Amino acid sequence: MANEKVVPLYPAADLKVTLEFYTMLGFTVLYEQHAPYAYGSVSLENIQIDFFVNKALVANQETGHMCLVVLTNIDELHAAFSSQIKKTFGKQIRSGFPRVSGLNDARKNDRRFNLLDPSGNRLTFIQVGERLPKAVKSNTPLVKAMMGAKVFAYSKDDPQLAAQHLDKALGKANSESAVIQFQAFVLRADIAAALDDTATLEKYVKAAKNLVLEEHQKLEVQEELGRLLELEM
Repeated sequence: MANEKVVPLYPAADLKVTLEFYTMLGFTVLYEQHAPYAYGSVSLENIQIDFFVNKALVANQETGHMCLVVLTNIDELHAAFSSQIKKTFGKQIRSGFPRVSGLNDARKNDRRFNLLDPSGNRLTFIQVGERLPKAVKSNTPLVKAMMGAKVFAYSKDDPQLAAQHLDKALGKANSESAVIQFQAFVLRADIAAALDDTATLEKYVKAAKNLVLEEHQKLEVQEELGRLLELEM
């Protein structure tokens, strides 16, 4: 069965809008027809997704259709998607439809991000076992809360629950090292972006920027520094 291939078939509210979104990200249109019925197909390297039009889809709501994409170049792909989104929309889109989440080590041995297209279909991109999260140097309530919040925000895509989980521990953040505070503030800002909560986003971006980090500490938070730059865009 070496030549067998499985292709996800997603519903689309508007085929033209859907194909434009995926081509904006760098996909190539393989097929497009609008009569006698609407059907399209896109591809990016070894990823292929097909679409049929379902006009009964509810706007701004997930369809429940999802697909797991396992790959080995997740950082490169996420950077490419983020660059195109910034170029098209003028900022990173963390809430609503379409949207692309931040890239995170949400679990012990996987690195992932979520993409939701204009119709509410979900693709979860995941790199397994290739990169492990940074070693945890403490096991304080805030560190534990951050780990749980990442699972809620990035694996379960429930930013509301992630915010509630993290906010309980942020009250004692000033007892933590500058590195952990910085990581927590950037995480909370990213969660706020997913909730379209501008006030909280600005609050924690400012809090992170106000922290003074030594050069060796900046090396520990390279990913968070990049995320902070995205959130400021």
